[in-house]
Formats: sequence, structure tokens, C-alpha cells
Amino acid sequence: MYKKEEIIQLQKDFAKRHFPALILLIVYLLVETFNSFSIGAPAFIRTAIICVVLIVEQAFRPSDFLKNTKFIFALKMVQLFVFAVFVMHDGYKNYECAIYVLMYLCVALESGIYFDLTDKGIIFLHGLIVDIPIVVMGVVYAIKDVSITYVITSIVMLAAFDIAMSAVLEHIGKRYEKFENAVLAKERIIDKAMDNNKEIIEKQEKLYYVNEQLGLKRIELESANRKINANNLEVSFQNEMLHFFTEAFDMVKIDEFFSKQLISSMDVKCAGLLKISETEKSIYEDYKRSNPLYDTDVKYKMYGDINDDTCKLLLETFTSDAFIERLSDGHTYICNNVKHSEYSFLKNEHIFSFAARLILVDGRRAGVYVICDNEPEFFMQRDTFFDNILSELQVGMNNAFLYMQFENLAKRDGLTGLYNRRILNKFMEKYRHADDELKKERVAAAMFDIDNFKSINDTYGHLFGDAVIVAVSAIIRKISEEHGCAGYRYGGEEFVILFINKDSDEVIQVVEQIHREIREKNITLGEQSVYINTSAGVSFYPEQSTEQSSVIDNADRAMYISKTTGKGKITIDGKHRDV
Repeated sequence: MYKKEEIIQLQKDFAKRHFPALILLIVYLLVETFNSFSIGAPAFIRTAIICVVLIVEQAFRPSDFLKNTKFIFALKMVQLFVFAVFVMHDGYKNYECAIYVLMYLCVALESGIYFDLTDKGIIFLHGLIVDIPIVVMGVVYAIKDVSITYVITSIVMLAAFDIAMSAVLEHIGKRYEKFENAVLAKERIIDKAMDNNKEIIEKQEKLYYVNEQLGLKRIELESANRKINANNLEVSFQNEMLHFFTEAFDMVKIDEFFSKQLISSMDVKCAGLLKISETEKSIYEDYKRSNPLYDTDVKYKMYGDINDDTCKLLLETFTSDAFIERLSDGHTYICNNVKHSEYSFLKNEHIFSFAARLILVDGRRAGVYVICDNEPEFFMQRDTFFDNILSELQVGMNNAFLYMQFENLAKRDGLTGLYNRRILNKFMEKYRHADDELKKERVAAAMFDIDNFKSINDTYGHLFGDAVIVAVSAIIRKISEEHGCAGYRYGGEEFVILFINKDSDEVIQVVEQIHREIREKNITLGEQSVYINTSAGVSFYPEQSTEQSSVIDNADRAMYISKTTGKGKITIDGKHRDV
């Protein structure tokens, strides 16, 4: 059965299709009017009545009355009664009766849409309802005409009408049911598809949510992985440094290894130690006593990608009193966003972050250790790590310095403070197996022997003899260190001075100065005093000696010549130099 909205729309469609018929009938009436009612007055009146019925229908078509299904059905019944009157009035005598029957049938069929055409009982009920007008008018005209033939003819016509209409409506009902089933099937398919689509959408939304969560987790995992890798790298670096610190006992080598590893492992731009100029005795002077070849004039050693001019400006700025004040709390000073207005010299190097730490060794300021990088906020969330490793560097350098002091005691002669013969032999051992690069070094040796030392011991006693040895050693140590050389106690009253990469004129000048100051030294102990003299021998490589390792033996032979030719002389590989 049609829904109410569908019934209203169908009725409007029927009324719309009746409109052309209404126009034709009005034209027909006008023509008949001009023809003086050639069809006769009754026919003209009936046609006019039909026009009135159709005009009423058209009048109600745009109004709200057609929205009422009861009003629509009532209008249809009125139309049926009008056509029933015309059918019965003609009495089946002419063709007009057939036209009215067809009209009656069409209106009856139109009214059938208001019933459930899929139910045969409803179709039968509909047939009875639409038969009411024809039955009523049939009874009226049967009584009026009192003709049994007329009544029988009406019943036969009614039966034929019912059979035809029922057949048509039943066919329409079947088609409608088939169509409705098809529509329902499609609706079920659409509903199922929509349900499936809704389910798919829900699953997609869940999938999107899961993917989003997975993406967030992936980001979290990547971040955690980066942190783990960074922590592993930091732990690995610290372990490597601690391992090296336990094996290396040279604070300069520790500084160098630490800086190079920091650059290669932590990917910093540059790093190194800036020495502070001390008015008091520097730790590097103590270091030089154990490492005579160390150059105390070097004020910085920066590793990495940085030019020398910037290093000088770093030294000037970071070792100033104002900057040292920032480091006085003992922690690492970190700048993650360098203001180039304050540090203009860092702009050309594209340095945007740095860390600085005051390094104290033996309670004295060894320097400011600086780490620089091109990346802003490089030390962000890593400040603890860099503070820790610089603290470890300070501990490592302190341990190395203490070890150097203890080792220095083992290296030096207990009486004179000069290096002992074992250290000299160990140092010269490298020249016995020198490579081509090492063979390029100039090596010179000077050997001193105190003249008549046995007589001094026998005359003044061994304590005075020790005082003589101490006085001579002090002069040798002072002058040799001033010239970047190293003095050794070779034997009882014999001393060696080793010169590396010094020209012969400087060597001879140093030897003559030592020889002269010893001769002019008044050595006293209590009320006793004495002046002494020394014999010396000098040998050079490559001028006189063919091998670096033989310069000490050659100097010993030259010194022996000085002793046997009158003492108090300097001999340079057999050539006498009387002083």
C-alpha cells in the first residue's frame, strides 16, 4: 500500500493529467454553444457537469485539501456518482454510455491506489465500495423504469466491470508487490552495504587511531632510542676516559687524548685547554722538570676545526679575570646560545654554544678547558654529562701530576735533584733503533767531572764533598733548564747535560757558562770554604758522532782528554778549549 505522502503526490499527478481533458471539454462546449447545441441539451449539460467536477479537482490541486486522504477519497466518490448517473441515464443506448463507463472505470482504478492491492480481500472490498454509486443509481433507475431487462443489463455490466477492474487491480497489486519486494531487497542490500560501510568506517577510524598511536609510540621510541644511544655513547666515553686515566700518568697526554676523543666521539667542533698566566710557580714548570723537552711558552692547545687567531682571542677572553670569576664555583659554565655581540670573534667560526671549566691541578690553576660547537643548545639536557667528564678530566690530571711527582722522585738523584743515570739510559735507548724521522734530530752531550774531588773528600770530609756535589748540581740544573736542556748525575762526581735540536754555538755557550759559574762559586760548609774547577767534554751529532746513541761515550772520551791534559778544560771531540 502506498504511503500517505505517495498517495497525495499520485492524486496531484492524476489531477495534473486531467487538466488537458478539462481544456478539451471546455473547447468542446464552446464549439457546441456556437453550433446551437447540435448534440442536444442533455449531452451538453452532462459535459458541463463533468467540466465542473474537473474544475473543482483542479481548484483543490494546489490547496492543502489534497493533503487529506479522506477528502481525496470523498472527491473520487463524488466523481463516481456523477459518472454513474450518466451511465444509468443513457441506459446503454449510445456511444456516450461507453465513454461514461470508461470514465467510471478510470476513476475507480485511480481510487484503487488507496487500498492494499496485494491483498485479494482488500481488492474485493474496494470493488464493493466503488460499485456503490453504480448500484445505487442502478436501483433508482430500475425502480423508475420498472424494466427487468434494464436491471439485468445493469447487473451484467456491473459484474463485467468488477471482473475487469479486479483483474487490473490484482495485476497492478502483483506488479507493485514485486516492485516493492525488489525495492525492499535493494533497501536491505543498501542497508547491509551501509552497515558494512559503517563497520568499515569504524574499523578505519580504529585503524587510523591505532596508526596514530603507533606513530606517537614510534616517535617516543625513536626519542627514547636516541636518548639510549646518547647515554650509551656518553657512558662509553666516560668508561674509555676512566680506563685511559688509570693507565696514562702524563697530564699533557691526558689533555691531548681527552680532547681528540671528545671531538671524534661526541662530534664537537673544537676542544682544548687554555693556560692561565700565573705570577706564582706554574704546574707546567714542575711538569717540565720531569719532561725537559716540554715547551712552557705554549699557552694553548686547541684541537678540532678552529683557526689560530680565534684561539688567541679565546685565550685572551676565557682566561681574563672577569671570565674566571664565572668559573669560581667549581662547576662547568655552559652557554647554549652565544651572543655574538658579546663574543664577536666566535661569529666567523659559527660557534653558537660553548662550555668552559676551570681546571685545578695540585690546587693551582692549570687553565680553562673549553668545548665549542656550531649547534645552538648543543649542551641542552647534557650539562650534567659534560660537567662530569670535565670533573673526571680534572681528577685524571691531578692523579697524573701526583704520579709525576712520585715518579720524579724515582727519576732524580736523591742528593742533587738531577735526573739519574737510569733515566738517561732509558731516554737514549730510543736512538739505538731510530727511524728516519728520529734520525733528523740534532743531539749533543756535555760531560762534566769535578777536578780533584777525592782530595776534597780526604781533606774536608764526605759531608763537605756532598756539599760540593750539591752546589755543582744546582748550577747545572739552573742553567740547563733555562736553555731547555736536561741535566743528569752520571756517576759520583760526573754530570751529563743533554741537548736536543740545539745548534753548536748555543751548546758551547751553555757549557762555558756552567764551567765558569762553577769555577767562580765559593762553596762553604760551616767555617770551611773552597773554590773548585771542572773538566768537560762535548760531542755533537751529526757533526762529530756518526750515531745519536754514541754522543755520551764520545763526550766521556773528550772529558777524559781534558782531565789528562791539565784539567779545568773543555774538550770538543779532541779539540781543547782552555777556560
